[in-house]
Amino acid sequence: DVVADGWGQGNARSSALGVAGMMAALATAANGESLHPPHLVHAIRGGDGADAAAVPLLHIEPPAAQPPGISRDAAELILNALSYSHRGGTARAACEQIFDARTCRDIDWIAGKTGTPTFPNDDVSLDQLAQLCAQAAPRTRSMIASCGALRPYKWYVAAYRTDPSSARWTKVIGVLTERNWIADTGRIHGAGDHGPNPAAEIALQIAARHSGRFGDHK
Repeated sequence: DVVADGWGQGNARSSALGVAGMMAALATAANGESLHPPHLVHAIRGGDGADAAAVPLLHIEPPAAQPPGISRDAAELILNALSYSHRGGTARAACEQIFDARTCRDIDWIAGKTGTPTFPNDDVSLDQLAQLCAQAAPRTRSMIASCGALRPYKWYVAAYRTDPSSARWTKVIGVLTERNWIADTGRIHGAGDHGPNPAAEIALQIAARHSGRFGDHK
């Protein structure tokens, strides 16, 4: 259980948005700047069919900047370690779908982390799951988890630099994708943290295009 919690599974309910906030704090600290914490907008009211020109613009004041709570040296060390995710870690396969292997080994402008929460039905086929969940009321905790409404997913979060000439971290991205079922086997796609991660592929494509780093790569 302790190991599972350490990986963001089990009782540790980490989310892609929460980890993106962590990455933003690390990037801000590594830049030697103050942190503007992420926030949610509760509601935007106004309009109701009225002339848009007559409706005043809504000004939303972001939270005040605050110290990131981690030293610059520590943040730089962590981001440097996370940059190996696409070199030889869990995001390598995704990176090599976007770039070639040599390019992935040399990339130092993105630092990311994959996430693959385990689900009880990872190793169960759709036919088996249908039989399991056909009962009127699942009896065990595992059955309840397998037959619940929560869908298997993967995520990827990263900080990256948009300016090749600058060492400053400028953007953070988080992508959450639902995993699908494989027609040939009836099993879930990408079970385990070392399987394909489409969320990482999407994020790497966006970051590469955003920073103009695609060039002649596929």
